[in-house]
Amino acid sequence: GQDFENGWLDTALQLLKDPEKGIVRFFYDRNQTIFKNRDVLGNKTIGALPVMVLKRGYRCTKKILDWVYDTTDIRIPCYDETPTGRPVDVRVYENPEDQVDLLRKEIRRLQKKGVGPEDILVVSLRSRANSGLANLDDDEFHWSDINDSLNGTAINIVSVYRYKGLDKQVVILTDLEPSKNGPGFPHSNAHLIMVGAT
Repeated sequence: GQDFENGWLDTALQLLKDPEKGIVRFFYDRNQTIFKNRDVLGNKTIGALPVMVLKRGYRCTKKILDWVYDTTDIRIPCYDETPTGRPVDVRVYENPEDQVDLLRKEIRRLQKKGVGPEDILVVSLRSRANSGLANLDDDEFHWSDINDSLNGTAINIVSVYRYKGLDKQVVILTDLEPSKNGPGFPHSNAHLIMVGAT
């Protein structure tokens, strides 16, 4: 789990049939905490339990984790059997609005390879109001806002703040700008980039 409200944790603990002998384990990754103003592990009961820290990537390929490190300075070790995977394909834009044209071109390229809308997820590192794709909502693309379910026929655009852990064949990160301090410095949106990429 990630970014739980404390009340949810209390409810989960109450599901134990035998609180004296039962076992509950919560797994989390500190790097995946994108809501910095929310004390994710502020629950007193959970805080008193032993913590198992998972220090390796389980979900990603080596190439994705290498790109995360190069982009964010967050290193997530791999296991020997972690798949190598394909390199992350980067497209560069000058203005945030240019993303729309880049995105449409990329979708056309993917369609020629037989990738359908149900296999693609566009993840913005910003909220819709601040995204360069804010006005992109038509028959082909659908912004999935806070109370929406994912559209089954269009390409869904979501904010990284809203959706985590959605597995798709193709994930396209958007609204990603270079580090303000230049290459080699930690990115101000490092955790958001890591969450979106992984």
